[in-house]
Amino acid sequence: MLSVADAEEALSALNYIDPKALSQDEWLKATMAAKAAGVAQDDWDAWCWGDPRRYDESENRKRWESIDPAKPGGVTAKTLFSMAKERGWRPCGSTRAATAPSTTAPTTPPRTIPERYPRLRLPDMAHIDAPSLTEAAKADPAEQLRRYMQALHSPDSSVAVVLESRPNERRPDKPSPQGSGEPFRVGDLIDHPERALEKADEEAGAWVTVNEVDPEGFRERGRKADVAASYRYALIEADAAEDGRPLAYEEQVRMAGRLALPAVVAVWSGAKSLHLVCRVDADGPEQYRQRVEYLMGVCRANGFHVDAANKDPLRLTRLPGAMRRGQRQALVWANPQGRTFGDWERFVDEHAAEEEPEGERVRRAREALNIHRAYDYTGERTPPPPPVLIEGLMYTGRKALITGPAKSHKSMETIRLALALATGGEWWGHRCKRSKVLYVNVEIESSEFENRVEAVRKSMGIMPEDYLDTLEFSHIMGKNPPDESEAFVVDSLCSTLEDAYGPGDYDTLIIDPIYKVNRGEEDHANVAALLGRLDRHRVIMNCSIVYVHHTAKGGGAGKSIYEQGRGSGDWGGDADLMVGITELGQLREGTAGWERAQALGIADPTDCAYQIQFGTRSFRDPPRVRAFKTWPLFTRDETGALGGLLQRGDPRAKGGEVTGAKAQDRRRRRDEAVTAAVKMCGVDGVKPTKENVYERLSIDGEDRPSPESFKRWTSGAGGLTHWRNRQDEDGEWVLSECYRASDGRALYKDSKPQFLPDETGDQRGSDG
Repeated sequence: MLSVADAEEALSALNYIDPKALSQDEWLKATMAAKAAGVAQDDWDAWCWGDPRRYDESENRKRWESIDPAKPGGVTAKTLFSMAKERGWRPCGSTRAATAPSTTAPTTPPRTIPERYPRLRLPDMAHIDAPSLTEAAKADPAEQLRRYMQALHSPDSSVAVVLESRPNERRPDKPSPQGSGEPFRVGDLIDHPERALEKADEEAGAWVTVNEVDPEGFRERGRKADVAASYRYALIEADAAEDGRPLAYEEQVRMAGRLALPAVVAVWSGAKSLHLVCRVDADGPEQYRQRVEYLMGVCRANGFHVDAANKDPLRLTRLPGAMRRGQRQALVWANPQGRTFGDWERFVDEHAAEEEPEGERVRRAREALNIHRAYDYTGERTPPPPPVLIEGLMYTGRKALITGPAKSHKSMETIRLALALATGGEWWGHRCKRSKVLYVNVEIESSEFENRVEAVRKSMGIMPEDYLDTLEFSHIMGKNPPDESEAFVVDSLCSTLEDAYGPGDYDTLIIDPIYKVNRGEEDHANVAALLGRLDRHRVIMNCSIVYVHHTAKGGGAGKSIYEQGRGSGDWGGDADLMVGITELGQLREGTAGWERAQALGIADPTDCAYQIQFGTRSFRDPPRVRAFKTWPLFTRDETGALGGLLQRGDPRAKGGEVTGAKAQDRRRRRDEAVTAAVKMCGVDGVKPTKENVYERLSIDGEDRPSPESFKRWTSGAGGLTHWRNRQDEDGEWVLSECYRASDGRALYKDSKPQFLPDETGDQRGSDG
């Protein structure tokens, strides 16, 4: 159990870390570590507001509640103190102080409230009496709703009212709004308030949007931000103090009075919160965001710990007049002629305290840059690398992307990787760390997917018991997340997983394919948002992520492995490990590749040749692999039979198939000419040395090549023919026939030509 001193020490460390200077990964690690260290949620939330532009109003509370510090393998309190110490913090009073360097004086933690949110010289409002809740609740419910609407909206406008609820698993005592609600014309609510109040859920209460909605857009898309018809009001709500203690109703009223908030109406929630609908008078969504951030930032900077989630222009507030578990959601006051947002800004300017000294701003700016001495992290002080997930390819906690064209065994290879991770086996010769894997199948029908797993398992020679507790899969093809009318997208998928699991419950998440959970076009904005959400998820859940994507049309030639994913170039830059499956050119009859494919049982060897390439951020790239597409998995080309094939779409075959066919025909004619010249040497009774063969060389439609060109035709893996030099029984160098690669050239293995046996069966000799 953490002591009060330990919790204070943790808060001191957290406050020393400037959230604006953190990457998203660092921010999430600091969050997980803060909870593990005993920092209160409200203190953490206040710290988050040090970077309000990155504050995620819809995710933050859910993230905090999803973190379980007791789960094994999660981020611990040590991470928080380590991050703080890297930035100059030193323990300042708890038992940890004994381990701090005695030569370093304690430093005051930086203030987390941004400088643009001024601290105010506020009057003492203790003498102000709050309106009586008892009297407010006694007022006629219909009249309360009528006065509320008249104070805020014109009769011809519309608002959305939510009258149904659903259970809240995290807060069983606080049901959540069900769905988007329905649009009501304000004039109808003023004339007939009972039409809404009679339908309200008396256990959960009822809700209404703080701003007006476009009724047509609302009916089509629900309570989305783009259906807001006005941006005049923001919801301010605070029911707890900065130290976490409950904030009484009277104190909430006094804080609103001290800050002179531009509240038009105030509604008691029927539980413990005063809902203040304040003017912001914005002319659009961007100005609305800026003004709401400023309004909330000033409140927080001055001790009013408001709920930072209330930034949505269609945020729901409590509908006055409705009952909630025996308590009235009561209209406390309505003041349509009260302070405007401009009036409030002038109040803030007039009461702002003096700015902090120039030296303090310089110190803060340097801290925000997060600069470290290289000396402290190199040599003997170099930190150990993280654990490896796939040996030579990828560390744990990173992301991998597998790309390939349609029907190229992407899913089969991904299933193979999942089984290798779940059993601690190998994948393309790379040992995998035994891990708990969750495979999210978004595309393949469930029974077919399960049969594919079985086929891959048998091919790998492993037993189901080997992955009894380490491999799970989820079929979400065509399914909907809770309370949504559309299929899973990355936001709802990650949020649902975070609700269902805790950090460390699975080590690796596989999403196959990723485009099925993408919200829109595969452009920079959408892909960057998707990848950012995956980043948050892997840090929150302390897991690695593997996702599968299609390549662009036209083959992979001319593109690096980081450019092959379809759509935005963000794919290649994001992943720590890229695995690219690309098609090679067509095999031709009579080649070693064709014969090998037939031996493997491939019915039509024409389009069975593939290449698997790896690009890794943290290791040396391993050699690319050439393979035959066999069922259920690729078969590695161990003989080099595919060595001469180019990737489909290779720019060296300019003009496409026609030019490629012409080049192949030209190689064939030259190879046949050399073969004929070798035979002529036999007829003439001379050995087929290069000189003798060259003298007898004749090619239809071509001049005889220069001696240097002919030498290149008959040497090296790129030579145009299947003849190479080797020593005969007399020690003389003669041209000898080799096995043919797929393109008709001499077949090489381990940099050596593979000669056909001579009449005695001898295969000795080398390319001399």
